[in-house]
Amino acid sequence: MAMITDEEYMISLLGREPSWHSIEHENRYMPDRILKSKNATIVFWKDGTKSVVKLPEGDTPDDYSAFTAALAIKIFGANSRVKKIIKTRTEIQKPKAKKGEENETVSVSTGSSTGN
Repeated sequence: MAMITDEEYMISLLGREPSWHSIEHENRYMPDRILKSKNATIVFWKDGTKSVVKLPEGDTPDDYSAFTAALAIKIFGANSRVKKIIKTRTEIQKPKAKKGEENETVSVSTGSSTGN
């Protein structure tokens, strides 16, 4: 019996290349380099673009958060769009209901009201 690689096994299971494999080969979301400069993290992407994330004053530097924020900006186009998606799509789940009660989710809206 011939041995197959993990990659070949995943392709046989999925019927296609795994998504992480496709992303890596597209280089679409693969950083070329990451530069830290004072309160900013600059991610240079393989496609020649860059994303800049600035650390708010008083926050503790966190490489993971800075990179994921840069990736979100790369994917969605702008920080304001990322914030809008989070604001409009976030729901808060109530604590687990006791036996016989129903669980509900609550949508969070922080939009201003006009008073009409």
